[in-house]
Amino acid sequence: GISTALRVAVVFHLLMLALLLWLALVAQLGWLALSGLALVSALLIYEHTLVRPGDLSKLNAAFFTTNGWIGVLLLLFWGADILWF
Repeated sequence: GISTALRVAVVFHLLMLALLLWLALVAQLGWLALSGLALVSALLIYEHTLVRPGDLSKLNAAFFTTNGWIGVLLLLFWGADILWF
């Protein structure tokens, strides 16, 4: 059902954050990449506050808009960290 799907999404977002943190550490990225990861974490929290099992009216904003910003932030912060350092 819907509430199970939302819980699965939380689990996969946490897994994604853990893997990105692991990648940043293995690649020896600096504070700029980690700052971007912190912003991405905040956006994921925001994304999960938009959608409730009984109210899917903000699903498009949560999924498409927020995930679009997440991609842009990762590109900018991680790319800047790689180029800067």
